[in-house]
Amino acid sequence: MKLAAFFMVLGLALVVLANEWPKDMRAATHRVGGELGTEFSFIADVEHVMTKIKVWRKHYDVVGIKVFFSDGREALFGSQHDEMREYEFDRKKAEHITKLWLWPNPWGNLLGRIKFETSAKGTFDVGQSSDKQDSRDINVASGIPIGVVGRSTRRIDEFAFVFLPKMRRIYYDNIKLSDFDREANLELQTLDEAYFTYHGKYYEPDFHSDKTFVTQHSFTHSHSSVAGGQVSYEVQLPLVATVGSTVKWETSRTQTVAESMSESKTIGFSLANKVASKEDQTHCVAQLRVGTLSLSWEGTLNLVVDLGFGKPGRHFKIPGQGTLDRVDCSVTSAYCRARVVTGLEDGPAARLKRFATLPREGEV
Repeated sequence: MKLAAFFMVLGLALVVLANEWPKDMRAATHRVGGELGTEFSFIADVEHVMTKIKVWRKHYDVVGIKVFFSDGREALFGSQHDEMREYEFDRKKAEHITKLWLWPNPWGNLLGRIKFETSAKGTFDVGQSSDKQDSRDINVASGIPIGVVGRSTRRIDEFAFVFLPKMRRIYYDNIKLSDFDREANLELQTLDEAYFTYHGKYYEPDFHSDKTFVTQHSFTHSHSSVAGGQVSYEVQLPLVATVGSTVKWETSRTQTVAESMSESKTIGFSLANKVASKEDQTHCVAQLRVGTLSLSWEGTLNLVVDLGFGKPGRHFKIPGQGTLDRVDCSVTSAYCRARVVTGLEDGPAARLKRFATLPREGEV
């Protein structure tokens, strides 16, 4: 019975270890401090990162460090004594460390000071007040902290951050969008309208516009702390298309797009008219359909490690999901039809009326 329990515990331990970021997804560590104390290693599970750190100092030494991960796990190394400072990373901004310095204490046998700067212009500095000891400028690789390693007793004998390595490419593929009605969320909008009336003289009015429409897409994803803002998407984007006489949503061929993008699309038109009599008077209209979608999606996050010298390293894959907001429009449909003008409508006031309802660029 005891043996079975032992193997059960061992199995659980192996499962926990298997969920950690693997060693080939960890950048090289740079330890600072002495050689005494008990070895510790605290690494986040795959998909998760460090979200907060607390550091305690006493005199020239860092005596305690507590680390928090995005999955709720936390661990304390050393002890909680005297002055404490903490730093919480802004996950919405994918905040990461851009510069890091570690100092040993004046005798070189313990950690003395930690200082770092972040992508969100944050600064964290705690430890010895003396600058006489040389600092170690640490290579932060990607800058995304996923754990800590070192040695500790009642103080921090030796310490290093663990970072994800620098990435050559980060992208989502195998993206499957949620189901949606191909003929829904398509609003008919009038771009322009004009009345061309006869006022006793022949003329050739032109019903035209050179306006543009701003199409947009915006993705959110479940790994902002890991992927940051440099992620791209290999996806078949929905687009508004005219098939025969029907306007509906279609999907494009697979393309690589940025997380958020706006693009101008020409929606201009031009129709020539000839007005020589009241029988030639026309009513012209230009219309299009504007489509909006809010969809969920599932796919795969691809992390391709950069080994340097143009060489890719480990290609690591994680299931992912998120949302897509999409705005697009159809081509413009413009037409002119004969219009009979009554006596009340005739005269100077009816020579030309234009009613433009085109939204300002960027509006939908």
